[in-house]
Amino acid sequence: MQSHNPWSLALGRVAGIQLEVHVTFAVLLGWVVVTTIQNGDGWRAAVKAVVLLVAVFFTILLHELGHALTARHFGIRTLDIQLTPMGGMSNLEKVPEKPVQELYIALAGPLVSLIIAGALWELVNATGRPTDFDALLEPADHPYTALMWMNLVIGAYNLLPIFPMDGGRALRASLAFKRSYPDATRIATRVAQAGSIALAIVPGRFNLVFVLTAVWVWMSARRELRDVRERHTIRPFSIRDVMVHEPLTLSIDDTLKTAAAVFTSTFQSEFPVMQGDSVAGVLGFDELLTGLEKHGEGAPVREAMRRDPEGIEVNAKIEDALARLNEHSDETDTVLMVLDRDRLVGVVPMSNLKELIKVEKALHRAA
Repeated sequence: MQSHNPWSLALGRVAGIQLEVHVTFAVLLGWVVVTTIQNGDGWRAAVKAVVLLVAVFFTILLHELGHALTARHFGIRTLDIQLTPMGGMSNLEKVPEKPVQELYIALAGPLVSLIIAGALWELVNATGRPTDFDALLEPADHPYTALMWMNLVIGAYNLLPIFPMDGGRALRASLAFKRSYPDATRIATRVAQAGSIALAIVPGRFNLVFVLTAVWVWMSARRELRDVRERHTIRPFSIRDVMVHEPLTLSIDDTLKTAAAVFTSTFQSEFPVMQGDSVAGVLGFDELLTGLEKHGEGAPVREAMRRDPEGIEVNAKIEDALARLNEHSDETDTVLMVLDRDRLVGVVPMSNLKELIKVEKALHRAA
């Protein structure tokens, strides 16, 4: 199973959603083991600490599933769930269209964390274990109490009204009931940036963790505002407005030499590879070079093409096309095949959408 993100490992699927863990999570586990042993607590305590850390991230996974399954209820697919040392993140296919949907999705995760904390509170009380916050100082001796407090903190922390945390999205959704979505995002972003400054100075003295978290919050808020403005810039347009009609195509039986000649005669960056009237694959410049080196110029295009062409229906929303194209690296000019009942009618290059966004922004500033 291939990871959607660099530096992440795909672990499998949970409720049909791909679960990925960032490689730095292994570094975190190693750091916990080393520091525990250096403190003189021994391997037994190190194992307990690792088990507790894994349990915390399992509850974070449940938190993210709360978001993902609520989004599924509204017909929004979750592409993957990312687990990193900073926490978890559900990568939704698109932003909810209605404020009430985003509000429910945003609050579902913290609600799961608070429910877990409540369940652990009952368990800890029933077994006579200590429930005070001091148990966090000795988590290996009081794992259930520590896990309870951690989930309570996670739930409460995520309700802070700053992006990209759930409270920030809930604030944006609440504002969007009476304001435009970009305006609601702008206000919520300003709150998030003010919150990031407060987060950096609240400790009263320099703390690298708080400063780095504040920088991350500030940058995430800016990125969220930019993404929302981009989506609303292109909203009035349709896929028909931005697609390239009657693109040049290759046949599955064309040679790579023929394909190379076509590449040098046009600015088109990727070519649909046809088998009859159906799209069998896609040939980009990288695939062409790899194919020439591996198979030679006489090999058919089918030997080098990608066999997973991404298609989108001609009547789909342009925001869906932008979301699909944004899943890929900006280093390549990814192209979507535009289909009308499985018949190729055009292509949408990422460069077209970028140029449209830039032009519309310039027109808006000039108005």
